[in-house]
Amino acid sequence: MMLGSEKIKFKDYHTFTETEVSSDGSRPLEWRRSLKSIRIEANSFVVDQIHWVNECDTLTGIIRIDDASRDNDASIKETIKSDVKQKLSITSKVSFDSIKDSIYLTVVDDEDEKIFSLLEADGEIILTLSEGSDKTESWGVFSGGAYYGSTYIDRDTGNLYIYATVDTLIIENLVKEVREERIDKIILDIVLDTFSFEVDDALSDFHHKRDLFIHGFSTPAAVQSLLIRGKSFSSTPQLAPVSQPDDGDSQAHLSVKPVLSSFVVDTSQLKHIKNALWLISFLLFLIFVKN
Repeated sequence: MMLGSEKIKFKDYHTFTETEVSSDGSRPLEWRRSLKSIRIEANSFVVDQIHWVNECDTLTGIIRIDDASRDNDASIKETIKSDVKQKLSITSKVSFDSIKDSIYLTVVDDEDEKIFSLLEADGEIILTLSEGSDKTESWGVFSGGAYYGSTYIDRDTGNLYIYATVDTLIIENLVKEVREERIDKIILDIVLDTFSFEVDDALSDFHHKRDLFIHGFSTPAAVQSLLIRGKSFSSTPQLAPVSQPDDGDSQAHLSVKPVLSSFVVDTSQLKHIKNALWLISFLLFLIFVKN
């Protein structure tokens, strides 16, 4: 179902419905919350290396509350502590033309009646992969130990921002391949916590276009799978510039330098072959004489 000028009504945090009631008395059709996977192909990357130096407590004051004297350094709390660590991340900008789905954001139309319109993300997809944290507790749809993430739509730019964490080894491998320019593209299946039309869920096939929308400032997102496709290298001989000083021409000429594989024959084995052939000939001669 194509969205855009569609108005929808908030039923609960897992369901939206049509705003118009059917004349035949049937229930309004629904948009239901579930995890949906979208496929993204990225081929340009920016690597960031973030360094933390100190942990600074900016939420509390620096004066000790229980200290009677406020006129000397003894009353100052230690609020800056060493916390040296680093984190790698990789970011890619992807066009919406590269995915088959349209993604929208709910916008309040009538707060009292809980009526919403939908704003389409029509800018770019900004995908950031980062090293996963060491969190072990559950958080919403994420179980303990899962690599979490989130997504949101910027209303001003129409960009869809996806931030997802993955294992440190994956990020380190990606960064290495990117810096050595050996990646053709990365194909990711990203799972988003979105709402979809119940009719589309029941009747559409996997290759059909879908209209999905997210509700609220942000919604959970996670990497389901990631494929790194390397560049293909041709064995065509390279053209190397060769100067020609004799003819006085300063312009370089191109010459083909093919690479020839060496083939070495061991002649020490030929003597044994020769002796075997003589023996076979002699045996054939004896058979001929006896007959």
